[in-house]
Amino acid sequence: MRLTLIRHAESESNAAEDISGDGTELTALGFAQAKALGTRRPELGNTRLISSDMVRAQQTVETAFGSGTEITYDPRWRERDFGRLVGLTWTEASKSFPKFLDPSIPFSRAAYDWPAPDGESWAQMAVRVQEAIAHLLTDNLDTVVVCHGGPIRIAVCLLLKLDPALHVSNFWPANVSIARLDLQEGAGILESWNDISHVPPELRL
Repeated sequence: MRLTLIRHAESESNAAEDISGDGTELTALGFAQAKALGTRRPELGNTRLISSDMVRAQQTVETAFGSGTEITYDPRWRERDFGRLVGLTWTEASKSFPKFLDPSIPFSRAAYDWPAPDGESWAQMAVRVQEAIAHLLTDNLDTVVVCHGGPIRIAVCLLLKLDPALHVSNFWPANVSIARLDLQEGAGILESWNDISHVPPELRL
C-alpha cells in the first residue's frame, strides 16, 4: 500500500505566523499553491482521497482535486488542538510556555506530553493519528491524505518506527509538499519527502 501525505496550502495563520484554529482559511497565495498541487493529480492514479475536516485542508483538497472526486473528511487527521493559544503568535505563546513551545530549546518528552491549555498534547494527537492509520491498513488501498504539518510528522514517525517524542521535530513539511510511504505490514519505507516540484518558484515561501 502506498500512503501519500500532503500538507495544506498557505493559510492566513501561516502568513501571520500565529497559532491556527479551525476557521483559518487559505490566503490568495495558498489557493494558487493548491491549484499547482492539482497538476499532480494524474500521477496519483485511482487512489482513495481523505482530508482533514479543518477549513484550510478542505479548501486545499477541493481546489486541487475536488472536481469529480470523492473526498472523505476524517477529523482524526486534524492539526493539534492548541486550545486557548489559538490566535497568539508563536513568540507570544512561547514566552508563557518556553519549556514546551520555544523552538530554540531542544524538543523533549515533556514537550511531547504537554497539553496546550484547554487543548491537546502531541501524545494525544498521536493516538488519533495512529487510529486513522490503522483504519487505512484494514483494506490496504493506496491512499492520499491532505492534512496538516503535525499529523504528517506524527504519521511519518509512527510508520518509520521512530519514537515521536524524540524525532517529531526532525520533520518539517512545507505547504503543499508531498510525502510518500510504501507500507508493508504496518511499517513504512519513506520513498519521498517534502516534494514541492509542482510549486513554481514564485509561489514558494
